[in-house]
Amino acid sequence: MKRVFIANFGRENYEWPNCLRRSTVATMNAEKTHSFWAAGDREGFIETTLKHEKTARGMVPTLGVASRWFNLMTIIAQTSGDIWIHREKNDLWWTESLPDAPAFELGEDPSGKPPKPVYVCHKPCKPWAKVSLSGSRLDWSALHPKAWDFLSTEATLQQLSPDYAEYALALVHGNDLAPWHERREWREKTAVRKAGLVS
Repeated sequence: MKRVFIANFGRENYEWPNCLRRSTVATMNAEKTHSFWAAGDREGFIETTLKHEKTARGMVPTLGVASRWFNLMTIIAQTSGDIWIHREKNDLWWTESLPDAPAFELGEDPSGKPPKPVYVCHKPCKPWAKVSLSGSRLDWSALHPKAWDFLSTEATLQQLSPDYAEYALALVHGNDLAPWHERREWREKTAVRKAGLVS
């Protein structure tokens, strides 16, 4: 089964318009750390990250976070044949990564004050779509409430578990979603949602 990722593209999602225009998925490394990633030097990458970088909340990253940042660029650079999903307001977009080589470009992260230089990796994909393969619009508000729990992420990217990935693939293909919607925990989620709307 294909791997399915939910992704954002940069702090405050600043790289999304370029991903949409260029048909890519992307992530970025700080200018100071990128050479360590390119050399496959995980220890050097982590050490430099802990010394010079901050999280989105302005904190010094933990060892685990720094290690995950190293992995993010690897996942994006090597993705091929994976499904990528991105939420933008009420639209759910999706694409499939291609085997083409990634592009690495020195750019600027505009979310920081001041903006800081970063290396951006853009990995080619099929054109982004906000309709399923059967032609149905993928509106966020029309999704099952349970699907809201796993089809968006606050993190840079997240790989879905096999069951959720299977649901996401059925969604983008326009296949029958009843096998999930009829499960007890999915029905309960709908009941809670309706109760919340009534009160």
